[in-house]
Amino acid sequence: MSQRAVTRAAAPLEKHLVDAIRHAFKRMGLVTWSGRIWVRGHRPPYLPVLGPGTPDILGVTRQGRLFGVEAKRDDASHDRPSQEAWRAYAAATRIAVVTVRSVSEAVAFVRAL
Repeated sequence: MSQRAVTRAAAPLEKHLVDAIRHAFKRMGLVTWSGRIWVRGHRPPYLPVLGPGTPDILGVTRQGRLFGVEAKRDDASHDRPSQEAWRAYAAATRIAVVTVRSVSEAVAFVRAL
């Protein structure tokens, strides 16, 4: 088995990482939204509810700054063109956006805002 396959197998599913990050943000007293909703009986079970490229998590700091967090399950994951376009929009409107691969990265990002 290749190193990439081992890393991918060991990495949490993206939806679990998103849930863990949102839980950490909730403990910090932050309000967040997820770009996906769970729909029973549909394939895939998670359907996007925000526009293409929107980060997995949108939130607001205690100071009122909007931020986005894109969760990736491993180093092999890259942004899609729609995500790159959303980041360009975010930069133009001063929305802080980051790609993370762990809860600790996400928490450090928000604490630094």
